[in-house]
Amino acid sequence: MVLLTDLAHNLLAWTRGWLFRSSPFAEAGIDRIVKEFFPIPGKVRVEEGQIVKLRLKASHPFANPMLACLKRVFDRF
Repeated sequence: MVLLTDLAHNLLAWTRGWLFRSSPFAEAGIDRIVKEFFPIPGKVRVEEGQIVKLRLKASHPFANPMLACLKRVFDRF
């Protein structure tokens, strides 16, 4: 049985080179990404099952680079 955490770890491992290229996260390991970069406060608005707005706390030092990485995901899918 595969746990959701295992699936999330594998997905991050497989996509991290593409997702975080040209960002401060590019050379970081998965543990550092999860512990330091992912916990950025923010809000997500979902309508009809789709993310329509994503805001990260502007004062967080990694908010803008993370938004650029997430935009890459949203633009692709």
